[in-house]
Amino acid sequence: MQFAENIKNGDLARVFEDGTKLTAEGKFELWSQIHLYPNAPSRQILEEASQPRITIRHLNRLRNSWGISRTKGRPKKPMAEQSSSDVPVPIKLNANLSFIGVHIFACWVEMQGLFPTVLELLKEAILLHMVNHPQDSFPLLNHQDETLLARFRALFFAPLFGVQKLIEYDVREHALETVIGRSYQSSTLNQFLGQLERIDAAPVLKNALISADENTGNICFIDGHMIPFWSRLSMHKGKITMLGRIMAGSQAIVAHIETGHAVYFDYQPPDTRLPKMIIEFCAQIVTLTGIEIFVIDREVNSEAIAREFAEHGWGLLCMLDKSEYKDLSDWETEYIGKLTDGAEVYQGHWKPEKKKNDDTRHFVIVVRDGRILPYWGTPALAKKVAYLEWPGLYSQRTENQENNFRRMKEHGALDVNYGTKKIECVDRHHQRKVDEKQEQLQKAERKASGKEEKIKEQEKKVEESKEKDHGTRLDQRNNRLAVLKAEHAKIETQKEAIKEGIEKLGPPGTRYDRDFRKQSIMTLRTLLLENKLIEFFSLILVLMSGDVSMNLDSFIRLFFERSGGFYESPLEEVYLVNTKGLSKTNIVTMHKLIGAVNKMGLYRNGKPVRLHVRGYPSP
Repeated sequence: MQFAENIKNGDLARVFEDGTKLTAEGKFELWSQIHLYPNAPSRQILEEASQPRITIRHLNRLRNSWGISRTKGRPKKPMAEQSSSDVPVPIKLNANLSFIGVHIFACWVEMQGLFPTVLELLKEAILLHMVNHPQDSFPLLNHQDETLLARFRALFFAPLFGVQKLIEYDVREHALETVIGRSYQSSTLNQFLGQLERIDAAPVLKNALISADENTGNICFIDGHMIPFWSRLSMHKGKITMLGRIMAGSQAIVAHIETGHAVYFDYQPPDTRLPKMIIEFCAQIVTLTGIEIFVIDREVNSEAIAREFAEHGWGLLCMLDKSEYKDLSDWETEYIGKLTDGAEVYQGHWKPEKKKNDDTRHFVIVVRDGRILPYWGTPALAKKVAYLEWPGLYSQRTENQENNFRRMKEHGALDVNYGTKKIECVDRHHQRKVDEKQEQLQKAERKASGKEEKIKEQEKKVEESKEKDHGTRLDQRNNRLAVLKAEHAKIETQKEAIKEGIEKLGPPGTRYDRDFRKQSIMTLRTLLLENKLIEFFSLILVLMSGDVSMNLDSFIRLFFERSGGFYESPLEEVYLVNTKGLSKTNIVTMHKLIGAVNKMGLYRNGKPVRLHVRGYPSP
């Protein structure tokens, strides 16, 4: 019989398909009981079954098709001796699994070696803390490897279950127990996260972003992502762009390579502008990855930044602010070609009257329907990247960073604030106001000094006119002297007003910054997860050979959030995906996705992992 042949070949998915009266799990349970006790009467099997509701006649037909019909007469052997070993016996069954796609993804991640890398880094951070603080004693320092990995996995997979804040583990349905082998309550995970914060694990764990990627690429895209933070305490503030207002929060500066993988990140208070720390940030990337070409948005657009990058020998691609040019005539240009959309591209330099301070930037200007888009780069960029490729290279920021941030907010919990600790520090806002007033005062003093010199010169001229009995000339010089004295008096008034303003500001006070240790750990988790999702999805697309057009968001909704079943035999592990609610088009897509997954050659515990659509054998 074909069913018996399929069983002997280990092709359990084609045996346990949904039927009109029995689900795959119902058939699985009956088959397991019959195989264990092949001489038991069908009536007894049905009495002990938990969910099937069929007739004895129906069960007899199934037993016949499976090739394990009961022999006639009274059983000659005790029930314990009736089990047969000719056919593989299923050893595990779960009829109702949620997040089937997450189980498959978790199996793939395990095979990539990410978690052993994270484990070694965690142990390194623990050892470093124990050396620096030998008097400390808390549970994390004594955790076994299995405990460290299990708890990190719980943090890692949480966003894929829709868990943003860890407290949601206590109220939201999830599949953590079947994905990592055990479940956790939020109190345990919050304690684990708090202890990771205590040992400041983030700086060491950041190395997982590099070690997880064999090829770090040649170009790095850098952008910041701000997260608002509400507090009654006085905190340093910045422009939180997604809310369009000035408020407290945090700023994550993230570096991505061409493939969209994050390779480095850092946290800064929202009042720290990118130009103030970009050189130090890029130096870290150069040290870790060797990448020396950077693409950054207009926030770092300045001649001074370009000069610093050029001094380091790094390449930088940026766009010019609209306020710095009027039209194409501001440059000495050379036509170099067209883009695929027909836009004309020119390269050139400032005209002599526009060039300031020996500006060595190279410009590429795109003219599209009368609109000008000027890009600029350092000499190192011009040597390594052709001018015609600059616009396309800059436009990659949209997918590699803007879309990446959007996806990580949706399914990576990037926008969630972890940790409420704050650090008291000097009020930088007050100091900036004082510095601004001091700069105004210095400028006013320079003006006053210049006026005093002119007044002295003018007084000499007046005295000279008096000695020579000038008439009209004396009146003119007296009038000029009066104007200079009036201007000087005005400047002195301004100086007094500035000094009064400085006195009103008073002594510097204190404000608070967020403690970023816990936030950094969870952002690292999010970046690691996104890196693996991109890698997994890219592999899926390759194995599908371009048959389906979809993005990562659609893939996660279609594949990761489906429910289904699972059974395991001595030969294999099989997942069954529910297709209820899917359109015909999405069912076809699901079949193709499953075909791609089965081509990956996934293994767990030495057994192949296979995926099928429930009720339909895979094509």
